[in-house]
Amino acid sequence: MSPSTGKYPEFERLYREHGGLAYVMAMRILGDRQLAEDATQESWIRIARELDRGVAPRFEQSFVLAITRNEALRIASRRGHPPLRTEPFAPPGPDPIQVQEERKRLRQALQRLPEDDQHLLEMQFIDQASPKDLRTRFGVNSRNAIWKRLRAAKERLRKAFRQP
Repeated sequence: MSPSTGKYPEFERLYREHGGLAYVMAMRILGDRQLAEDATQESWIRIARELDRGVAPRFEQSFVLAITRNEALRIASRRGHPPLRTEPFAPPGPDPIQVQEERKRLRQALQRLPEDDQHLLEMQFIDQASPKDLRTRFGVNSRNAIWKRLRAAKERLRKAFRQP
């Protein structure tokens, strides 16, 4: 499974967005370029398998880095030498310009959603409305129904956000 095949767009996107950071983490732990490359490659194989199983990571960067960290520690243990660093890895903070652009894209994506989806997401994440308030506002009787509706709205927002 190669990230350049075009057959696995989610894998390709994860690799493009987090591949460099995964390598940096492996290098910090192992201190050897070849071992870091091996750990990173094994991590991406494991990530691809997880995606094939239907795993949809909620926090993608944490997902990638946790798998990479575990793989690097496994390699260090197998080689019989202690890892250089095992403390939590804190990647550099986000670029303020990039954050501003993403917020703009998020607002635009939200505006492309149906009005009910917009209101539901705003009530949940901006107003922090309770499940009972959401059920009342949208005329839904069961808690499960409102969670399903919220999950579907979030998925539509994700898709809209990924569109240019």
